Amino acid sequence: MRSQNIRRICFAILCIFLMSGICSKQVQASEAVSIETILLQDINAIRASYGLSALSPDDTLTYDAQVRAQEITTYFSHTRPDGTPWYYVDYYRMYGETLAMGYSCTENGAHNIVSLWMNSPAHAALLLQGAFRTVGFAARQGGDGNWYWTAELGY
Repeated sequence: MRSQNIRRICFAILCIFLMSGICSKQVQASEAVSIETILLQDINAIRASYGLSALSPDDTLTYDAQVRAQEITTYFSHTRPDGTPWYYVDYYRMYGETLAMGYSCTENGAHNIVSLWMNSPAHAALLLQGAFRTVGFAARQGGDGNWYWTAELGY
């Protein structure tokens, strides 16, 4: 009985591990390239064309982005559902935020989200801010079927 419970717990942990990632439904990009990698490569290529340093992925900001992605599936705003500012998720690490809604959590969707952000003067200015050094991304599908994307930026 005890070994059966241990096996169930190990299986549950394995399932959680396999389901983790930027996309809440674990839609994989083609050729096993992660969505986060695509976003990071696209944004860093644009930053390089402006002579800016590359952003580095940050696990804490990725967690913060996951929190915000979940929140914006029900309240799409830079204000959190409880009325506090977006950066209250992690006051000491989050200094910039970009949001988007639309496109699937696929390789093409990731490229399209970066294009969407770069075609928005406010989002482009944020992503091209030279002082930022770190970033975390998340995408989550809402109950309405739309995908919600976040990028959380830090120093």
